[in-house]
Amino acid sequence: MARRPAPRSGTQRKVQRSPSGIIAIAFIVLLVVCGRTWISRDSIQVESPPQTAVLLPTAPVPSKSDTLQVDAFSLPENLDIEVISCSETSHTKVSLEVRLSRRVTKQELTDLAHGLWKQNEGNQHERTFILYYLPGMEVGAGAWATTHFNPDLEVKIQGSSIEQDRQFRKTAASFEGDVVGKWMDETPFAGGTLVIFQEGETVKLERTYLDGSSDIRELVERKVDGETRYSKAGANAFSEYYVIDGGGNLRLFDSEGFICEAKRID
Repeated sequence: MARRPAPRSGTQRKVQRSPSGIIAIAFIVLLVVCGRTWISRDSIQVESPPQTAVLLPTAPVPSKSDTLQVDAFSLPENLDIEVISCSETSHTKVSLEVRLSRRVTKQELTDLAHGLWKQNEGNQHERTFILYYLPGMEVGAGAWATTHFNPDLEVKIQGSSIEQDRQFRKTAASFEGDVVGKWMDETPFAGGTLVIFQEGETVKLERTYLDGSSDIRELVERKVDGETRYSKAGANAFSEYYVIDGGGNLRLFDSEGFICEAKRID
């Protein structure tokens, strides 16, 4: 589990006035200004940003209570997406960050990439980079998947796929022993499951990785300022340690503070 960098703030993108009329101008402004866009299978809803974020003072700007609905490109069953941010570098590159409501297959990701590319006028840019996050993942701390048109489409799932996630949960559920807790780590490239369990008088951590490999290490349980900490046997005061929070999630710390979190597996 790698240390997460600080979240990045959104950026603005300049919009050129279209000769197509007021409706087209409002539509383009709503789509490209870096705000949050929720897309369902039936429609796209765009909440306009404050007027100060719009770079076309002559274009009519809807109030915050107004939304613009247009036909959406086809989305897979039970999938909603949120366009968290977008940015543009002239006609060279456009970048989007997208929140998915669930894991998708590689084919679904490919279809989604083409839909977003077309909607965001990817043909007007040399490159289009799209980052995808699952629910609960911190933006800027590593994406679950990417679809980059560079200029040809490259699709990469960096976290656990649908099949891997299913197998991880099945393996964790079948774990026998005196279990303290089970967790899923969504860290790209390094994710997997963690199980802390008691074996006699010893506390141990079993970790399974994306490639199917696993290891077991011995932990030392300590009480510090009223909380229970688990650290590797032989660790010093500056080493990493785990804490189970009030929601049952496993949080990793070191002497400088919080690093990342693994979600509880029920």
